[in-house]
Amino acid sequence: MTEHAALHPPSSSAAEHFKADALAAIAELGDLAGKEVPAAATMHFGAWLDWPTWLRDGTSLSGSGPLPPRLTAADDLLIIANVLDREGPERILRQSLQDVRYPVGPLTALALANAPTLADALEAFARLVGVQRDYFAAELLHNDETTILHLRPRLPPSDLSDFVAMFILTLAYRLVASYSFSLERPVSLRCTLPRSKCSSDIWDDFACRVVPGDLVNSIEISPELSKLVNSLADSRLWEMSLAHISHKERQREHASPVVAIRSRVAEALTAENRAPRLKEFGGTEISERTIARQLAAHGTSFHTIVDEERRLRASILINDPSLSLAQVAERLGFADLSSFGRSFRNWFGMSPGKFRSRDIDAPPC
Repeated sequence: MTEHAALHPPSSSAAEHFKADALAAIAELGDLAGKEVPAAATMHFGAWLDWPTWLRDGTSLSGSGPLPPRLTAADDLLIIANVLDREGPERILRQSLQDVRYPVGPLTALALANAPTLADALEAFARLVGVQRDYFAAELLHNDETTILHLRPRLPPSDLSDFVAMFILTLAYRLVASYSFSLERPVSLRCTLPRSKCSSDIWDDFACRVVPGDLVNSIEISPELSKLVNSLADSRLWEMSLAHISHKERQREHASPVVAIRSRVAEALTAENRAPRLKEFGGTEISERTIARQLAAHGTSFHTIVDEERRLRASILINDPSLSLAQVAERLGFADLSSFGRSFRNWFGMSPGKFRSRDIDAPPC
């Protein structure tokens, strides 16, 4: 047995709370649940636990021991749920923080080890999240005040979704920490995982400000920190990593029209401060009706994509005190403040003004 084995004796009577979340997520994903994904995180979880017999419970996988290098998204979610139902989120997050091995796959490890700067590493990290999992997306946003890595779940809200987001943020935190020993002031981490889901000890393990139970999942660093240079980077390996990531992105866009349309919607909102219309996407080669059918086959719609992209940017812009509410509305492509206010209440359950005035301060960890 390895030094990481048997984090906790498995309970034969463990409640399957997270498995219920996984089954709901699989139903929501539809055909995407059968798409293969890298077994990176689940491979590490299995190794930490010394490959228990219950790891594959409920999945399509047979046998025992190490997992195959790729597995379906459904099996990936079910394995994560099995681990959480028996070990709990806190133990897995702590192991993710403390393990000397960085719990990622080989492509991610190669890219992050050879990124020229921390900003480059975070950009690669965000792109890799997007190409490796259909149920999570990530985006790196910059302004004069801060650099923010923002996660967007594509799963139904649940404890499982909260955990997966926090696990990804933990990996991003470790990446940032590898560039700097002093994280108290320039780093802030926000997560939807409630504080009550873990003891105070786990939050204290992060050497930065942590805000559990927030409305967003993000890690924010100062521009100075993002410019830190990786003195060990190999430019040839970095270029090789970027080429591989770009290839994966092209494969993903070809396989799913959702990705291509989402990218164009995001570009219009970011570069032009407007929400595009479906008719802009139709043309001689494909009609609006065909696009709508393709999106419906993937469990979404053009309106839903625009709404999700607006919500993502709203959750970031609303936390920028240099922007007035009118400016936030304008950047999101709303014609007036009242329209923005209605959408904001639908997204977050409160008005933009109340959101800004709420007390979300948390003591630094």
